[in-house]
Amino acid sequence: MRAGGNPQGTIHYSRSEFDAIRKAAGLSGSWGSDIMRHSAASHLYATTQNAALVTAQMGHGLSVFMKHYKRAVTKVDGEAYFHVMPTDKETNVVDLATAASR
Repeated sequence: MRAGGNPQGTIHYSRSEFDAIRKAAGLSGSWGSDIMRHSAASHLYATTQNAALVTAQMGHGLSVFMKHYKRAVTKVDGEAYFHVMPTDKETNVVDLATAASR
């Protein structure tokens, strides 16, 4: 997904890395398998304020969007989300452990 600017590319997702970061941050509770999808949609909406764009990219209707994705994400946080860049230029990977410690 794109939002403002020109960021693009593959997003690597590892459930074990995500769970380790969440644990290190002191976050508990059950996180469903769609957490990254929900995050991307919420941040895209915060950045664009365009429900039609988000529902088209996510492939569902407005009622699902209103229930799951229209969250209290600020425009600033939405823009920051889409400007995450790899920390290791050789492997093109974001080191989540390093990112979480910042």
